[in-house]
Amino acid sequence: MKTNDIRWNWEKFLITRSGKPYMRYDPNTRPQDIRNDIMFLLQQDT
Repeated sequence: MKTNDIRWNWEKFLITRSGKPYMRYDPNTRPQDIRNDIMFLLQQDT
């Protein structure tokens, strides 16, 4: 990712425990819409 690659100020990023980007979400994405991705990452080993 580059600075110019971010489309809008409220774009969301999900980061792994090791600090690597896992997923990128549109600014209109609601937090409950990414719940499954968050739960998946929480179940992963570090």
